[in-house]
Parts: sequence; C-alpha cells; structure tokens
Amino acid sequence: MLCKNCGEEYSSDLFPVCPFCLTENAQQLNVSECASIETSAPESVPDSHTNPVSDSANNVDKASEENNEKAVSIVIPNKSIADIPFLSMRTKNALRRNGIFTVEELRESVNNRSLFGLKHIGANSLEEIETTLLELDNESISNDDLLIADVFKDSRFNSFIQYCNDQGYVKLVDLQNIDLDSLSDIDGIGKAKVYDIRFYLLYYQIISCDDNKESETTGDQEESKDPIVVNEDIASFNLSFLYGLGVKKSSIKKLRSQGFRSIGDLSTITLTTLNSMISAEEYSLIVGILNKSLYDVFGSYLTKESLENNNYSIVLCRSNGMTLQEVADVIGLTRERVRQREALYLRELNVFMVPIVDRFINDKGYITIQEIIDIYDNDDFDKVLVYWCKHSKYVNYLSYAELFLPATVKIAPITQELQQIADEVIGDGVDLREKKDEILGLLESRNFYFITYDAFLEFLANNGYRLYKTYAFKGRQSYGYMCAKLIAKYFPNGIKLYDSTDLDRLRELALSEFGDIGLSDDNRALSARISDFTILSGRGAVTAAENIHVDLSMLEEIKAYIDSLPEAQVYYADIYAKFEGIITMMSNIDNYNFLHGVLKLYYAEEYDFSARDYLMKRGENLSHGKLTDQINEYVISTGRPVTKDEIRSRFPGVTDIVLSSAIISNPSLYLWDFRTYFSTDLLKITPPDLDSIIDVLEDELAANKGYCSDVVLFEHVSKELPDFLVENNIATYNNLFFTVSKLLCDTYDFRRPHICRKGLIDSIWFKTVALHLLGDPDVLEFTDYQALIKRNKWSTGTAFQAFYDIEQDYIRVSLTSYVKKDVFDISDKDIESVRATVLSNMEGHCLSLINFDSFDSFPEIGYEWNTFLLRSIVDNYIPSFEVIEVAIKDRRNERGIIVETTIGIHSYAELVSYYLKSSNIKEINASNLTSFLVVHDLAYRILPQELYQPNDYIDYKDGVFYVS
Repeated sequence: MLCKNCGEEYSSDLFPVCPFCLTENAQQLNVSECASIETSAPESVPDSHTNPVSDSANNVDKASEENNEKAVSIVIPNKSIADIPFLSMRTKNALRRNGIFTVEELRESVNNRSLFGLKHIGANSLEEIETTLLELDNESISNDDLLIADVFKDSRFNSFIQYCNDQGYVKLVDLQNIDLDSLSDIDGIGKAKVYDIRFYLLYYQIISCDDNKESETTGDQEESKDPIVVNEDIASFNLSFLYGLGVKKSSIKKLRSQGFRSIGDLSTITLTTLNSMISAEEYSLIVGILNKSLYDVFGSYLTKESLENNNYSIVLCRSNGMTLQEVADVIGLTRERVRQREALYLRELNVFMVPIVDRFINDKGYITIQEIIDIYDNDDFDKVLVYWCKHSKYVNYLSYAELFLPATVKIAPITQELQQIADEVIGDGVDLREKKDEILGLLESRNFYFITYDAFLEFLANNGYRLYKTYAFKGRQSYGYMCAKLIAKYFPNGIKLYDSTDLDRLRELALSEFGDIGLSDDNRALSARISDFTILSGRGAVTAAENIHVDLSMLEEIKAYIDSLPEAQVYYADIYAKFEGIITMMSNIDNYNFLHGVLKLYYAEEYDFSARDYLMKRGENLSHGKLTDQINEYVISTGRPVTKDEIRSRFPGVTDIVLSSAIISNPSLYLWDFRTYFSTDLLKITPPDLDSIIDVLEDELAANKGYCSDVVLFEHVSKELPDFLVENNIATYNNLFFTVSKLLCDTYDFRRPHICRKGLIDSIWFKTVALHLLGDPDVLEFTDYQALIKRNKWSTGTAFQAFYDIEQDYIRVSLTSYVKKDVFDISDKDIESVRATVLSNMEGHCLSLINFDSFDSFPEIGYEWNTFLLRSIVDNYIPSFEVIEVAIKDRRNERGIIVETTIGIHSYAELVSYYLKSSNIKEINASNLTSFLVVHDLAYRILPQELYQPNDYIDYKDGVFYVS
C-alpha cells in the first residue's frame, strides 16, 4: 500500500497504519487553546513521542483509570508544530524527537541556535524551519489578506487552484462558504485532497468545525445530547484498528466513504448518526471501546481470545516451547496447518502490538522484555506478547540486553562493534572495575544507549569470554596471565618467584578474586607460568607491566646510546652504571635486571633479549630518533587523526604502554577520540581562541560548582565559537574534550567526561563528581540524581551505572530514597528481630523478595517497610544471610533472594539447581523452568539469560536444562 501522507510503500497486512510517518497525538494537546475538528490527521502511526508510556505503566489498572479520565474529542492545537501545513512531516518528526512540540519552542530554539547539532536536523531542515517561521509571521497580518495560491502552493493542489480561478476565488476568505463535499467530483481532486483542503481551511479559521458538523447531521436537536467521546489513547488510530476487533471491512469502507480516517474522527458525529451507518452489533462493539485505553481494549480482546480462539491457544503453546509437531499432535491438525494458524494470529495481533511497541520505541528507541510483561498481570498474556515480539518483522531481539529494537536496526553490526570493543578494551583479560568508564564511553560513542554495562557483560559471557567475578578473560585464559593481574594490583614492588610466602599469598588472592582457577600446587611450575606474563624486575623477581613507572624520553636517550655503540653485544650492568642517576630520578628501576626487563618490554622488536646479562643489536633494522617524535611526525605527515592500528602498522612493536607513555611525554601528541590520535601541531588555534574557550569554560564552572561536562562544553562552544570548531574539524564533544584537556591540563583537571577546577575533587570519577554536585547529602533522592544527569547532559547509561557505585555508601530505604550509612540508625535489637522474622518466613533456607509484601511482623524502625529496605538491612547488618540475584540489574524491581550462608550457595545458577534438586527434577525444558521459577518467586516472569551460560550447576542443550 502507498501511504497518501508520506508517499512510502508498506504492507497493509503487517501494518494497519503507515510505519514510516507519525501523526499528532491528542494527549499532548492543550484543550484551552484548541478548536474541535471533524477529521483527524492522515492515516499514520500514532506518535508515541507525544504519548510516552511512563514508568507507572507497570500498574495497568491505574493507567487505565487515568486514560479513561482523559477521554476527549479530537482537537487541533493552534500552537503545535504538528499543525503547520507547510512544514514537512520529516522535519516535524525530527523536531518532536528532539523534544520540540510547539511553535513557541521552535522559535526559541532558532533564536538561541540550539537546533545546531541536533540529531536528524540538517541544513535543509534548518532552511525549511526558517522559511516556516517567516510564513507564520506573515499570518499575523490577517487571514483575509492571504491568497489561495500562496496557501495551496504545493503542486498537488494544482487542480484545486485551477477550480478556484474558474470560480473567481482569489483570497482564502473567499472559500468560507465553499461546498467541500462537492469538490471530490472534480477531476484531480479526490477525497484525500478534500480532507487536506478542509484541514487548511480549519487551520486558518476560514471555516469552523460547527459548519462541518451541520453538513454531516440531519439537524435533529436530540443528536447533540449523545456526542461520541473518544479516548485520546486510541483517537489517532486508523479505522482499520476496528477490523481487528471484529468490525466488517464493508462497514469500515462505508465509514471511510463519509470522510472518516481515524477513530478520533468519529467524535465529530453523534451516537445516533453512527448507529444509522452500521449494524447494531457493530455499533455496540465500537461504542464499547471508544472511551477505553489501548491497553484496556487489547486486554479485553486477549481475554476473549483466550476463551474462544484456538489460534490463541496455538500461540500460547508455542510460547511455552512446544514444537509445531507437538502442537499438531495435541489438537489433531497437520504441522503446516498449525504453522499457518500461528502466523495468522500473530498478524492479527499487529493491530495492537505495533502501536504498543511503537510507543516505547519512538520514546526511547527500544522496548525491554520487562516492559512488555509489565503491561498485564497475566503470565499467559505475557508469553504471547513476548512471542509476538520475537517473531515479528517489526522488531529485532537483542538477547543479551533482553530488549527489542526497531527492525531497521540490524543486530549483526551491533554484535560486530561490541566484539571490537571487547577485543580492544579487554583483549586477553582485564579487571572490569578499571575499564568500566572506558567501556561505557565506547558504548556511548557508538550511540549504543540501549546497551547497559550489565548487558555488555552478558554479551561477553555469550561470546567467548569467561567472567571471574570482576575480571574478564578471553576464553579459558592461562592462570599465569590472571596471576599477573593480581601482581599488578597487590604486589607493587614485584613478587619473588621462589619465595613460598609470596606465592602462598598469591594463591589466597587468586581464590578470593577469581575463585578456583586451577593454580598448580608446585611452586616451580607456578613460577614458570607466571614469568611468561610478567616483567623481570630483579634476580628471581618479576613485576607486572602496570607497575613500571618510567619516563619515555629517558628510555629513548638510553636507546640512542645503545645504537651509537659499535659493539653488537651490550651489557645491562654497563648501561645501568652509565645512566644510574637519571634512571633513579625518572623511573622506579633500581637494578640492571629490572632495566633488562623494561628494555625488553619497550624494544622487543629491535633487539635480541634472549641472553640473561646482555642484549644483542640487530643492526640493519634499527630505527633512529625518539619514538615519540617519530609518531608525532607521522601524524603530521597524514594531516589528519590516525588510528591506533595505523600507528602499530607504521611502528611494529609499539605496545599500549609505549603509546600511552608517548602521549604523556610528547608536548604535541594527544588522544583525539577513542583509539584515534592527533597532534596540536595541526591545530589552527590562536591565543585569542584559547582565551575564548577559557571564558566559556569559566562561565560553566561558575554556574555549576566548579564543574562542567564534555557535552555542555561542546554545546556552549558550538554557540559561541562555531568557526573555531569548523576550522579544526572538531565534530564531536570527544574531539573538543581531548583537545582542551591537552591544551589546558595545567589549569584544570580532566577525566572524560568531567572537567573541574584544579584540585576541586580528589580522584575524579562519576561517583565523586555527582556527590560533590549534590552536596554530599545525608538523604539522597534518586530524582535529584536524575535532574543532575539532565543538567550536565550525561549519558544516561553511564550515569545510571555510576549510581550503583554511589549506592554502596548509602542504605536504600525505598524505590527512590537513600540514607547515608553513617546516618542510618538501627539498633542491635531490631536487627536481631529482622533476622528472626526473615527466618520465620523462609522455606528451605531461602526467602525470595520477588513479590514479597508480608511486613506486618517486622519491627518498627522509623522507616516504612518495603523490599528495598529489607534488602539493605540484610546486606549491611546480617552476615548470616546472603542475597542472590540475577545479573541484569533493574532498580525498579527488587529481584534478590535471601539465603542462609550455611547452605553454601553463592550464585543464581547454583540457587536454581538447589531448588530443582529439592523438587527431584533432573532435567526440564525452558518453558517449564520458567513456570517453575515464577511459581517459586525465583524469577520475574522471564527466564534469566545467565542460565544459558556455561556454569558448574546447570547445563543447557537443545532446549533442555540438565541439573549437574
């Protein structure tokens, strides 16, 4: 089908409304500023930007009640950008996606130049917007002075313009008594054009809605007593929506022939008129849903289907994991017939599910499984809706994040880019705590706003990485590499390979940090494995590369000396003796063996280090000059930013440590973006430019407690110094941040995305910055933190992840409130009472907090009891309990299960295995396991993805879980 509004072609079987264009939604309209209109906007998908589903959607009854209270007739806002006839739909959609809904907001955005850099708004849109504002300004003269040719200047109105010329109509006001219905009989003017002409005339107030109503009714005064009221939640839906509820196509066609396009259009007539147009049965059906919300209508439909429709039962069986053949055997049909009926029913659900999913996707770009199952408090409905999503052409499933993306967003490229991030940041292995900010920054730079830090960990677990508590390793990493990470953290001065005391301590740390990773009991074998992944730091001693502190310019001076010697064989002791003074001053190298290890780390490709006491020069392959200068000259020669891979290709053997040292020691080299480097020698920046940047930065720091974020700085500089950005090809806030941090590192403190006055905040990271800006409160409200995110334009994914770090210093007492640990007061007597009460509620040494609400017997402690408060008290005050939960975090719902530490359970998979064994279950399919977990309050309606991952307790194979 070809959409008359946007011109795009789409399948009417899959979509009851056009999925490419959006229409205005009555929920955002200001009734006091609006006039009624007979017909709504052209057929299109309801605009979820103006009708977002709030967090309160979890409570369907409450949402339904609110929707019913808001039932209104369709209206047109005088000041909404949605109703500007000469602004394209593409530009309207772009503005609404950026939060601009009214003419006033649009004009303000143009005046302060905030449209610059917004997503989806380019040069053509900006030009169109400026022209539109001029048109609106001209309107203020008088509608009486507007010419018909100027208003209907689009070429599609040529036939109408010719008709007006023939009739002698010149000004718009001449059309106030025109018979609109008769226009459809003129060649080139169909009903769709009549609809658009009526829309324009209503917009310019040439005709009134009352005029149109009079032409549609019989004049019977009694009809005014029974007006049709349409719930705004379904008002903008195409009339095809009614077909999904049982209204005949012939009746819908008849309604369309009378000029009705959307359900909201029915509000322009009365119940009596509607009754005269369709059958009594269909009239009763339509009237029964007009004042209901979409969720209520869909809920009633699902309830009826579950009782009457065998196709519903087929889909429910399929969502429970049954194969086509299994379903066919049960109901006595062929396998192919079952497939056909399943496909038919899923298509029937499109009329409901497309607008529901669209609400979330248009609001934030995705919809989670949790949000789907929160729509109805019915497990069967949840399964059917999730099954529709997983088999719909409208969305794609991102399993490791447990969410759905629009079909236009392909999963394969996302997976490839996540693999690149994993390969770059994690490599063979890393402590994730040290790389969290970098990971979140890389996700943000790729606009993966829908992938949380936890979802990224889930991705790692499903793509060849092994997670050992806070560490991640590629595959089954050698324990020597893992021990090197511990040496870096806990042995800053190195470890003696043949000292049993050091090795015993290393074993204890490995068990604590990683668990049992199979360290050899033999010290000699353990030492040999460790030496393969560490740096020689003394006779019989090694250290980690991270523990080496050395000035690269000093090393390059030593290298130049080595290259100048005529001998091919150069002893480490001689080198150390010659440079001992500068080595002691500019590094932590304290012996020639350590020097041997460091030279091997930096110049492994240039010399032979196989001998214990000396190195061998290779002669013809020697490079000349300081490496930092060579890298800088290479960047200058390209005249553009260069990637890490390009540098490594040009300078074989350059490691991350060498490159990091080069950036620190060279006055020109700096990071331009993630994995990309640039030189200040290529910048076109003058002292006045730098002074202007400082002025901008000082303005922001003065207004925000000495702090400024990278995005805020970029937006401010974009307004004040756009030419500077253009001249230096600074296109992103990362480019600007890294450039300014290189130029002003002596004046301010920088750690992406944070900029602070020098010395203002110790150890700059999200947690310390946020607490500084919040005033280090005793009582922290999550809503205040959300306002902080908005004020500083932080990435929500990164900021929400950082909030988990902030929580560690607080006791959570409700959904949104936190009390600092040293302020929270609870007596030992009350703690013991809580412990005893939890024990009394336990079954099999466990108490799930999922759906738990039995707080009557808990002691009065000055706070209102809830699962968040109980979880906090258990975590912080009752060591005899441990809280087990799924890996994916969701701050809206408490998912913890309290277990007694005496039963020795420490992971979610182990807990599930414990419950299955207690029920004498050795194997179970996915559907039955989901039901089992829900019944025992071990899961919130969906099967946690981590159970599919390799673990020591449950194996998954071919749709079945086996208890180990």
